[in-house]
Amino acid sequence: MITTAPASADDAPFLFELFCSTRWDEISSWGLEPKMAEQILHMQWRAQTQAYQQQFPHMKHWIIFADKKKAGRIIVDQTQNEIHVVDISVLPAFRNQGIGTHLLRAWQREASETEMPLTLSVYASNPARRLYDRLGFSVSFTDDLYVWMKWCGENQTCAKEPEKKEV
Repeated sequence: MITTAPASADDAPFLFELFCSTRWDEISSWGLEPKMAEQILHMQWRAQTQAYQQQFPHMKHWIIFADKKKAGRIIVDQTQNEIHVVDISVLPAFRNQGIGTHLLRAWQREASETEMPLTLSVYASNPARRLYDRLGFSVSFTDDLYVWMKWCGENQTCAKEPEKKEV
């Protein structure tokens, strides 16, 4: 069973562990001493947390539970014009078990009910891109690192944005 609960300050150790699980392969490939790698991860985690708070001051942040065990997080920012999935991360032990699909389908239902597009961005090389394609998200625009995607319900009209290429 997949459930969510609002994140709190007490969740910080778990959220840092989750962040590390999404970055460890990249950081470890740098050949750093483990202590130095952890310091860099702490710095990146704090920077990401601050950036999200500045860019999305009204975001909602939930901890994802799978069978009552902490499995990940989802951050969503809902404005008057769209619902934006800021971040969805799942611990490696819980990946490929349908958690992302379950949560994104729930947000698709919310987007349909409110007649708003559901948007997100993803690293171009992130395997999660296949999930978004499978769930009917379409590419809005790309740059060298990210792909911005949008999903619109069947009763919605989503104008296709011109593809942008950041320079």
